Amino acid sequence: MKKLAADINVGNLQGPGPLGSPGSGSSATDLLTRYLTSVVGLLTAIASIWFVFLVVSGGISLIGSGGDKAAVESAKNRISNGIIGLVVVVLAISLTIVVGRLLGFTEILDLGAIFNRIQL
Repeated sequence: MKKLAADINVGNLQGPGPLGSPGSGSSATDLLTRYLTSVVGLLTAIASIWFVFLVVSGGISLIGSGGDKAAVESAKNRISNGIIGLVVVVLAISLTIVVGRLLGFTEILDLGAIFNRIQL
């Protein structure tokens, strides 16, 4: 059994891809910061696009409502939900930055660092 394990060649393992390699001298804190930054940045971008879509589709629905009170109310609710959601995302980003700085994560949500890491 030991010989079988010794004969398996897995090549040069590099770690978890473009986010960093644990074998390259980066600490667990740096790796955690990179993952958190990437995940929060991706979710923020998706949420921002979704809320802009809600506001635009609500505006189009409001224009096309033709005076129907139910359609106008539905469009207004969609627009308000989009605006409230965008405010929540901005507050969550701010809170994440403050908590990250208090915990010592220096580059949490640093967009320049994210783009530098994912460049090919």
